[in-house]
Amino acid sequence: MLELERTKEAIDIKRQGVERAFDMAKKQLNEKIQSLNEVISGEKETRDMWIERYEKESRERTATESQLLAARSDLKDQLLVVKNGEIKNSTLSR
Repeated sequence: MLELERTKEAIDIKRQGVERAFDMAKKQLNEKIQSLNEVISGEKETRDMWIERYEKESRERTATESQLLAARSDLKDQLLVVKNGEIKNSTLSR
């Protein structure tokens, strides 16, 4: 009977040790999960920031290209006005 009680106590001690080890491993894994979730969150924020930046720069580029096309068109119009003025001047001079 005494031997059975000692065996039971030894098993209980081993069980408690295993439970503590399990709890520690569980805590470490939960901390690792939390850490990885923070990394994922940070990466998502960075990705969203780059997407916003790309979209902003794309809109600005489109606006700049539109302004450039308008300026080129205005230049061509002004060149035509100058050419017409030169032709009129040349015609009047003759």
